[in-house]
Amino acid sequence: MKHSFTKCKEQTTTSPSGRHLGYYKSLLVSGGKDNNGEMAALSNDILTMYNVIINSALSLGTPLQRWKQSIVIMIEKEQNNNRMKKLRVIKIYEADYNLIIKYF
Repeated sequence: MKHSFTKCKEQTTTSPSGRHLGYYKSLLVSGGKDNNGEMAALSNDILTMYNVIINSALSLGTPLQRWKQSIVIMIEKEQNNNRMKKLRVIKIYEADYNLIIKYF
């Protein structure tokens, strides 16, 4: 989980619910200090709890409510040609759900 969040660029558009990817990435640093063990332990505990929530939802087969929403963006492949075959569809999911999709 940590490795996947570190690979993502923070500028990536995610989370229709408003949970920005930066929130997750901020848990990967220890308050700007390498020797801040207390902050690192707290961040690790939060990530562990978050991982338990995700794994519970997956093992029960019940998605979180915010995973059921996405933003659909359609971009023209050719300028001024809005025929259905000439549109590129982009779906924006929650950052954590996108992480699960990449994993599987």
